[in-house]
Amino acid sequence: MNSQTPLRIPKDNTTYAQGAIEGFSMLFLIAAGYFIYYIYHHFYPSDEEQFQPAIQPFVLFSFEHIMLAVIAGLSIYTIIFFLCWIGRAYSNLAELHVRGLAFSPGLAVGGWFIPLANLYIPYRAVSDIWKKTNEALCNFTKTEMKDETNPAFSWWTFWLIASIVPIFVAYDQVLNATTQSAHAPSNVFIFSMIGSGSRVISLYLAIRMLRKIRKREKALRSALEEMMKGND
Repeated sequence: MNSQTPLRIPKDNTTYAQGAIEGFSMLFLIAAGYFIYYIYHHFYPSDEEQFQPAIQPFVLFSFEHIMLAVIAGLSIYTIIFFLCWIGRAYSNLAELHVRGLAFSPGLAVGGWFIPLANLYIPYRAVSDIWKKTNEALCNFTKTEMKDETNPAFSWWTFWLIASIVPIFVAYDQVLNATTQSAHAPSNVFIFSMIGSGSRVISLYLAIRMLRKIRKREKALRSALEEMMKGND
C-alpha cells in the first residue's frame, strides 16, 4: 500500500447499475416473449393462412418497429450504466490501494470498443472487480470470505452467445431470400430462442453478481468508516 495517499471511502455506484439492468431485464422479457410469439405465428400460421417463407418488412411505426427501437434504446441505456459502474469500481479499488489490477479504469471501459480485445477485456475487468473487492474486504475487515465461484465467466459466455446469435439470424434470412430454403422457419425460430434465452440468462447472472458485489462494497464502506472514526 502507498501510505502517502490517504484512503477514500468508495462510492456506491453499484446500485445504479443494478437498477438499470433489472429494469431492462423486465422490459426485455416482455419484448422477447412477444417477438418469439410473433416469429412462431408468422412461420407456423394456422391452416387457413398461407405459409410465407420470409418475414415481411416491418411497417413504419408498427408495434414491432416501436418495440425494436425500445429494446435498442434500453440496451444503450443499460450498457452506459454498466460501463460507468466498471470505471467507478476500478477507480474505487485504486483509491483503496488495491494492487494487481489488470487494467486502468480507462482501459477497463475503453476495452469494450477495441476490436478482438473486446472479446476478453470486459470479462477480465469484471472478473477483476469481483476478485479484488473480495480481497479488499478481507484485508480491511480481517475476515475470510466464503469461497464462491467467480460468476464473470458464466455471465460473459452467455452475453457473447446472445450478441453473436443475431449475426446468424441475419445470415440465415439472407440465405433464405436467395435459396428459399424450407428449413428457414425452424432455423430463425431456434436462433431467436437461443439468442433471447442467452440474453435473459446473462442479465440474470449480471444482476446476481452485482447484488453480491454491492453487499461486499457496503461491508467494505462500513469497515472503512469505523476505521477512520477510530483514527480521529
